[in-house]
Amino acid sequence: MTSDQYANERIEKLAGDKALLRARLGDVIRICEAVRYTAGLGKGQVERLEKAKSILAETA
Repeated sequence: MTSDQYANERIEKLAGDKALLRARLGDVIRICEAVRYTAGLGKGQVERLEKAKSILAETA
């Protein structure tokens, strides 16, 4: 395997990992939003939730 082939395979794997991470992060955000509206979250938790949502929006 050449270094170019290895690099291309690594790029493809990272792209797949990124897509999976985005999907999972979206799931976690939806769960946190549901908890926020039903049981309530603390101020720190709400801030982390908002930060996660902004990161997800930036990478879209």
